[in-house]
Amino acid sequence: MSSFSKKSYAPFTLYQETSINQNYKEGQMITFYSELFNSSIHGILSKKYTNSCLVDISACQELSRENREKYNYKIVVNYKKIFEDI
Repeated sequence: MSSFSKKSYAPFTLYQETSINQNYKEGQMITFYSELFNSSIHGILSKKYTNSCLVDISACQELSRENREKYNYKIVVNYKKIFEDI
């Protein structure tokens, strides 16, 4: 009978701090360009990932209710698509 040894692995994470994503905070209102809808949209940053973030679009007035429901009120946005405050 063979014995199995337990190997120790580092925990897997989808988030690594970078110079780009450190400028944004969860809960922050952001404006971004959506290629999905071909327009600029407002939303609340829900979760940060290394190169993108999950954005809550449930209160977005630029989209119809049907479009918001279709994507379960959330979409993933690349940080490069977020507009900087002017």
